[in-house]
Amino acid sequence: PATASPVHAAPSNGKRSAPKPKKAFKVKLEKAEDDPILDKTTRAEIEPMVSVYAILYQLENSIRQFIARILKAKHGDDWWEKIAPKTQKEQVGKRTKDDEINAWHQKRSKNPIDYLDLNQLPALVRAAQTDFVDAFFQSTEWFQQFIDEVYRSRCVVCHMNPLTQTNVDAVGVRFNQWQQLVKAKAADVEKLENAPL
Repeated sequence: PATASPVHAAPSNGKRSAPKPKKAFKVKLEKAEDDPILDKTTRAEIEPMVSVYAILYQLENSIRQFIARILKAKHGDDWWEKIAPKTQKEQVGKRTKDDEINAWHQKRSKNPIDYLDLNQLPALVRAAQTDFVDAFFQSTEWFQQFIDEVYRSRCVVCHMNPLTQTNVDAVGVRFNQWQQLVKAKAADVEKLENAPL
């Protein structure tokens, strides 16, 4: 079972201190520069791509949670069964079954939306477009285009290849645009969550 995050005491100024980042590995790792196969170019790509991956990790998880919170607020805890297209339910069913077969490894998630590929999220939004369009997105086409652009770069990085500087910068622009959107709409999401179904 997952362990609860430690509670950090608020400092005297009344603001909560940021938690210290945890080390990812508890095992001692060999040094990348000691790898006799890895070439120098690939080694040099590692550090800059780590920062790009971190931004993509935050962006993708923010998008997923934004969608899930709105759908839960509008349709209740069983929003997935009510809203998700049949093809997505079938795919998620296959992927969760695969998790059960490979029980030696942790499951991907407890949330069905996390079993969808990033580029499948626009179809989920279209299935409930009246919950999103105007209130949160200008159109489903806008969201589709946004995801298409992020997805191309995400696939490169998540398959362990480097992005060009142009595409790194494009990820940064999309990240900033998403942050502007969620900061502008966070109060609206909370208002939905506090409203009776």
